[in-house]
Order: sequence, then C-alpha cells, then structure tokens
Amino acid sequence: MKKTRKRYSILLIILIAIGMTVFFMIFQGRKNTPIVDVYLDNSNQQHIVTYGVNAAYIDGNNEKWKIATATIDESDDLNLEGIQLMYTVSDTLEQDLEEISKKYAGKKVWINIGLNEDMSVGELRKFHERIESLIEEYENIYSVYDLDIALKLYKTHGFKWISHKVESNEDIEAIYNLPEELKEQVKVLINDYILENNKLSLSEQLDAISRLYYSIPMNIGQVKLIFNQGDLNKAHYKIIDLYNEIVSENWISTHKIEEDTTPYIKLQEGINVGNPGEFLVSYYKDIEFVEYKFNDQSVQKSYRFPFKLKEEVYEGKNGINKIKIIVKLKGQEVPHVQEYYLDFKDMTKVGERSERLTPDYPVAMQMTYEKPYIPVLMYHEFKDVVGESDSEQSISVSTKLFEEHIKTLLDNGYTPIHFKNLEDYFKQKGGLPEKPIILTTDDGYLSNYTIAYPILEKYNIPATYFITSAYVGIDTTMPHFTWEQAKEMEESGLVDIQSHTHGHALLDELSENEVRYQVSMSFARIEEELGKRDVKVLAYPQFQHNKKTVKWVEEVGINLQVTNLAKIRGVTKPLNVKRIHVANTTSPEQLLEMIQKLTMK
Repeated sequence: MKKTRKRYSILLIILIAIGMTVFFMIFQGRKNTPIVDVYLDNSNQQHIVTYGVNAAYIDGNNEKWKIATATIDESDDLNLEGIQLMYTVSDTLEQDLEEISKKYAGKKVWINIGLNEDMSVGELRKFHERIESLIEEYENIYSVYDLDIALKLYKTHGFKWISHKVESNEDIEAIYNLPEELKEQVKVLINDYILENNKLSLSEQLDAISRLYYSIPMNIGQVKLIFNQGDLNKAHYKIIDLYNEIVSENWISTHKIEEDTTPYIKLQEGINVGNPGEFLVSYYKDIEFVEYKFNDQSVQKSYRFPFKLKEEVYEGKNGINKIKIIVKLKGQEVPHVQEYYLDFKDMTKVGERSERLTPDYPVAMQMTYEKPYIPVLMYHEFKDVVGESDSEQSISVSTKLFEEHIKTLLDNGYTPIHFKNLEDYFKQKGGLPEKPIILTTDDGYLSNYTIAYPILEKYNIPATYFITSAYVGIDTTMPHFTWEQAKEMEESGLVDIQSHTHGHALLDELSENEVRYQVSMSFARIEEELGKRDVKVLAYPQFQHNKKTVKWVEEVGINLQVTNLAKIRGVTKPLNVKRIHVANTTSPEQLLEMIQKLTMK
C-alpha cells in the first residue's frame, strides 16, 4: 500500500511539473506573440492619400483646398484640381459625361455612381458594362462604385475605384474586411461622415477619426482619397485640432493626387534598418495605453490611437537601438510587451579619440615575441584598505599592492602595451616588445580613476578600462567614474576605454538581437562621449560567452574579444583573449610566477 501511495505521489509531482511547464510555455507564448503591429515613419516617404472637403464649406477665395466634393454648379468659382461628383445614373448619361469632360478639362473627376442597390445582379451588371464602355473614352474621368455594389459584382466585373461611407468604427471594419481579390484590384475613396454622426459622443468621434485616418498608412493602403463631409466650421475644437494634425502629416496631401509610396515601415522581429522617425501602433480593441521605452529608458505613455511616439521625444544612437512597446489592455493586470531593434546610421558626428602617448612597435619586431600567450591582467576595484571577506579579497586590490605589482613588472622587464598594439600584431601591421603585458580593469568603478589612474600616470604606463556604459557616473553597489573623468583619463594618452557591454549583460543568455544591441549601444555611447575607437575590444561580463555570441559580436564590428581566465598555457587569439585574475591575495612574486607559467613555450 505504501509503495502504491509513493508511486501516486511521484506521479502527481510529475504531472504538476508537466502542467506548470505547459502553463509557462503557453504564458510565454502569449506574452511574446505580438498583438499589435508597430510602424516607423519612412523618412523618404511621399504622400499616399489625398484629403478633400465638401465644397459647401469652402469660401470663394479658395487657396487651401484643391480637392472637394461638389455639384457642377458649386465648382464653378472654386480653384479645384480634383472633384468628386455625386451622380445618379439617368437616361442622359452619355450627354452628362460629355458635359463633365468639357467643363473639367485638365482636372480629375471622380463620378460617384448612384445605383439602386435593390436592382438584381443582372441589372447591376448591365449598368456597370454600359457606364464603363462610356467612361473609358475620357482620360480625366473615373467611375466610382459603392462598396456594396462592388461586393456583388467583383468576381465577374473589374473595378478601379470603389467608395465607402464611414460614420463609425463599424464602417471602418468593412474596409479591413475587403476580400483579398477585391483589395488587389481597387483604389478606395472614403466619404468621412463621422463628424455628422450625432449618435457618437465627442470621445467616440475622436477615436473613430483617429482610427480611420491613421490606419490608412499602416494597413489599409488601398484608400487613396478621403473627402471630409462634415461641417468643420461648427466642430468642437478638439476635432478641429485632430483634423489639423492629420492634414499636417507628410503622408497626406490636399493638393497632389495618387502617388504610391510606403509611408511607414512595419517593424520586423530582426534588426530593422532605417532612420529615426515617428512610431505608430496599429489598432487593437480595448487598449488602455501604450508605453514606449527607448534604449531601456521610459520616454512616453500614449492613451489614444494611433499611440504616436514623436521623433523629438526619444534620442536615437549610432548603431543598434531598442524600442520596447508595453501595451496595457483594459481589464488585464499584466501588460503585453513587444521589443524591436533598429539600426540607425550616422546619428551623431563622432570625433577622433585622444592621441595615445605609448609607442607603436614596427613590423620588424614581429619575431621579437615568440610565445603563444600574451599576458593580460584583470583588476576590478581598488581600495586603500581591503576588507577581509573572500569576495572583497577577490574583487579588490589595495592601493599599495597595486603599485607594488606595477613596480615589480617594470623591474622584471615587462612592457605594458594597449590593445591597438595587439591588434596590429595579429594583423602583421606591427610588432611587440620582448615581454609585453596588458593591464585591464572591469566595470568602470570610481576607484579606477581616484586610485589606479594616478599610479598609471606616475609610472607612465597604459591600461584599458572595460566599462558598462549604462552605469557610467552611477552609484550601484559601488560608484562608477563619470564620462568627464573618462575623458580626462583618455586625454592623458594612457587609458583606453572599451566595452563591458551596455548593461553588464550575460551575453550567452540573450537572444541574437539583444547581444548585438548590448555591444553596439555600448560602443555608441563610448564613441559619442570619447571619440571614434581605433580598435574595438569587448570583455564578456562574468566570462559568459559561446560560439554564437563570438560570431554575433564579431559581426557587430568588434576586433578583439576578451573571453575567459587563462589557467593553463594556451594561445592568445583575436576572438579568444584570456586574462589573469589579480586578487588582493596575489603577491608580486605570485603574479610573476603566474605570468611565467602561462608564457612558457
């Protein structure tokens, strides 16, 4: 009995574990699947939709509006380039077309054909065929059919233009739901009657107007003409402001007609190449707000579709940037998160880095150093007095001991070099001294500036500081030096600032996009503050790397990768530079012994 209970207990534990795993996978899948599309303004765009009004609201001295809905009589005194005429088919169709063609010579005319929807399909076909046979004689006249008529005939009869009356969100859905076959063949003319719909509240009108117009450049690009049929002279100021904002967008025009371009770039899962611009989010029901985080900094919350993020609100950097879209749905506590990566080129002008004071070694010295391992020392924190705990003894080195290390290395013939010397050596563009050594520190702690840097100056030796760019000048568990202090050290010609990633990220636990972002953003900040790097070196936080990260980091443009600790004799390679960990328990004599063991042939 006990064995049976034990088996059931084990089985229950397994089932619970499986259930939790499945739940976690489902939850993660829901969270990671995009629920909205995100679009970025295409800086090279031209307009894709033309906006007009009702001629009844245009004064006699019309300069602003070039496209309008009008009757033949209304349009006489207006300076229009394009006209929508509402026309009910009659027996005089042929004569009417001839008159319209002459009256509007040199202008574009959309004749919105009024047909009785109660006609049989056969009757509709006959009228359609008759109208099209007459219209094709006129280059400046376009026949436009109501959407309901087109839905009845499109499988057997072709359409170039269809019209649709929009009064509410429900009418907008009809455009989204056009049959694919019809979408491929038509252009859509919208008559906007939202302002005339008295059943809608002000908030509902604003929502419907935003959804209609901003959906066009994102995902209903078939719409090429919109005529606002509302009386703007009597509208609420919020509605007037919204229409003014819409008309000011560079994808909409009150003059030019029918230019097919791509106004927004839909962001994809990989790294999107483009230029900074305005971001918009596609329509999704029940969104409470959308929060934007750009390069891990919260920049804006938006509460109305299309949830714009203006270009001036965020600061793009050279290289790979990250935008996080946090979508809070009504009635749901946990927001939905989507991340995208964008590669921006030439965002800021990068100056030259400060000149190095240390010498370069000529190619003739290539054979001077013949050992496979080139010693690289790794320090972190410096203190006048180091605590007794194992962690402090490991990460910190006393001021006195650090200076003793330097003196011992110099007294024993070692020549400190920098990573540019090492890269030149690998590329056979330079040589090395007889006993080269590279000094490095990780994390960019303030003591690197206050304690280590004066000692470097005293002995005139170079060192490389690997910094976490997001932590510069910030006090986490320990304070970090500032960009101003980093600049001072580089201007001395001794210190070289290189990357320890942007956020001290463990790269082997991240996606490819995030790895590229962490490295690219780090160097973007370094070069923005300190000038262009003549060599780019990355030191992996906590040595976390694998074959994939090495490949991705190299593809971002990194010349040298510092990967791990050197524990046995090995070979120093550009993508596998190993270091010697120096602790407060490492005496000068022990340091020499470690170097000598690792550099033995």
